[in-house]
Amino acid sequence: MTTINNDNKELIKKVLTEAENSVPVEQICEQNGISKATYYAWYSGYCCENGELMRTTEVRDKKQKQATDQLVKQMTVFR
Repeated sequence: MTTINNDNKELIKKVLTEAENSVPVEQICEQNGISKATYYAWYSGYCCENGELMRTTEVRDKKQKQATDQLVKQMTVFR
């Protein structure tokens, strides 16, 4: 994926938020002047978490680290 600028970040956040609110994809694309291909590229590559735009891989890595940390804590308790 290419680097996105601040204007695109805001548009991606807006589009993904609308998608979470069950707005039809066709309507989202038409209102924001983007193609369905662009929408699906953004949808598969980014997500909004707590109002912050993150790449999907960053979110997955963050959740995996949290799960690992929790498992390590549980293991140290049982020692």
